[in-house]
Amino acid sequence: MSKQPAGPACGNNPNYRMSDGDRQVVEDFKAYLVTRAALRDRIAETLYAFDHPSRIVPLRETGMEPAYQETAAAVLAVLPAPDQQAAEVTRLRSELAKALERNAADRCADYAAGLRKAADFVGNDDDCGCGGCDSCVPNKLAAELRRMADEAQPAETATTGLATLAAALDGLHTLIATSSRDWGAYRVDAWIWAVICGWDCEKTEHDDSCTHGALEEMAGMHGWDEATVAKARRYRAAVRALVEAQQDGARP
Repeated sequence: MSKQPAGPACGNNPNYRMSDGDRQVVEDFKAYLVTRAALRDRIAETLYAFDHPSRIVPLRETGMEPAYQETAAAVLAVLPAPDQQAAEVTRLRSELAKALERNAADRCADYAAGLRKAADFVGNDDDCGCGGCDSCVPNKLAAELRRMADEAQPAETATTGLATLAAALDGLHTLIATSSRDWGAYRVDAWIWAVICGWDCEKTEHDDSCTHGALEEMAGMHGWDEATVAKARRYRAAVRALVEAQQDGARP
């Protein structure tokens, strides 16, 4: 009597006898899905809490849970997988170290510039050379200040960081502005738009196509006070200035 085919080697096939290793893989994957779903729910709850700081009704009873879970799933999609998190932490630490190094270099450059200004102030054009007169002593002090400035000045000040940041912000602006998403519906989205794109009209010359009062409308919808509105405008101005400065520098 011929043996009946067991069918495909698949965990969904009841006729296929999985090995212990296969069963362990299936159980591990089920546990991963449960953990992933729980994390998605926590992200959704956190977003809901941010949008509604004085919330009384739980998210699951608002009818908005599917929308928040959709946003949470999008956030979860860009998070590294568990087996990649250690590498991601290492990468972030490396980026932080580079940022701190750039900051230190900028501080050194400022310190060196101050020393050179002080040297220019105390020095003079007299080339006496005796070493002890009222002209030579200040010149010796100026020479020492310039030596200290040369030691403090980094060999090369990093400038590519700002250019890279400006390019990233400009690309993010394009991505958000061309999205079909309603960026004013939720508090977090509205704040992202305020900083990256800006709710205020930014045209030099206004016309009938301009929209005014959008930021104030968002403030009313999401409970932003005057300080928060001012902060949004300040952050947006900083982002816009950085991007435009890099764009101007790139133009021939």
